[in-house]
Amino acid sequence: YEAQAEYFKALSHPVRIKIVHYLKEGEKCVCEIVPYLKEEQSNVSRHLAALKRAGILSSRKEGVSVHYSIKDEEWA
Repeated sequence: YEAQAEYFKALSHPVRIKIVHYLKEGEKCVCEIVPYLKEEQSNVSRHLAALKRAGILSSRKEGVSVHYSIKDEEWA
């Protein structure tokens, strides 16, 4: 039950739900996510990290950019 609780806890913030919804369209760079959410980059990065820790998102680095996508296709 701990893993499930962490999973739902990660989705307990409206910004995180917006991120998951936006990433349903496909992989996005942080440079695309920040303007979409109209939030500070540091705030967005914290939310992305929480979603990644919960196993909802995966990321890959391309140069200096980090790209995020939904890890489990059931979410998409």
